[in-house]
Amino acid sequence: MLVIESAIATGDPRYAITGYDRKLAYLVAPGLTVVDSPTLEPDLLLASKVTRVDDLTWDVEIRPDAKFSDGLSVRADDVAGTYRDLIAPKSDSMFHKNFEDRFSAIDILGPHAVRFHLKAPLATFMTDIDFGIVSYHHGVPERGTGIGAGPYFVKELTSTHVLLEANPHYFGPKAKTRYVDIKIVRDGAARLLMLVGGSADLVQNATRLDLVDEVRDRPRVRIETGPSVFLTYMLLNNTDPILKDKRVRQAIALALDRPQIIAAKFGGRARLATGLVAPGHWA
Repeated sequence: MLVIESAIATGDPRYAITGYDRKLAYLVAPGLTVVDSPTLEPDLLLASKVTRVDDLTWDVEIRPDAKFSDGLSVRADDVAGTYRDLIAPKSDSMFHKNFEDRFSAIDILGPHAVRFHLKAPLATFMTDIDFGIVSYHHGVPERGTGIGAGPYFVKELTSTHVLLEANPHYFGPKAKTRYVDIKIVRDGAARLLMLVGGSADLVQNATRLDLVDEVRDRPRVRIETGPSVFLTYMLLNNTDPILKDKRVRQAIALALDRPQIIAAKFGGRARLATGLVAPGHWA
């Protein structure tokens, strides 16, 4: 059992709003590419080949062995349908504006090939097409019902619980666990007690870092850590009469004891940022 701190509303990538929504969507409905390495360098996933035709045109070939969780193949129609609906004027997805600004059209070149037309040159194209693809075999899927081609599919979803089952048709490595049970537990201390006591198996980024050392020697607890690209920062209103003065903002920045924040708030498990991009980022 995995315990997390907030509810998951959907595994449909088109309507995934929160971080946990998006994490579930990646398991259920992966994209043409995946950004899942420590350097965040994109790799091919549902796509078998991506070709830059010119500054405004990219061709993508879909791997022929990719299948949705109902056993039907992932086709060019599904890729085009997903993106076309996102950029359509009637789209109610929160991703509509971002995709409308980037893509002008998506053409179907063949059963497993599509062409993306851009409105302007896009250096981040390979990372932008990590958006989850849903099935259009049965027409436009209703909100929250998209079928994906990931290693798992959603068997149950409530405000307190999510049950995932392994997709038997997944093209990648088979899931080692047939079922994944996710329980929403809002209290941080309760999550930690469940892990220590044996009623939970995994807590990921949902524990107060200053409490980690308190439980590291418990028999059931194994702690694994690694670099993260998450950035914690202070956002200031530069239009404020006082804050619009750069000297005031600089004074605030100089007054912050960042090493002490890392020690007290993050239990020493963080790095000082040198900019908006993480040190290990591929760019």
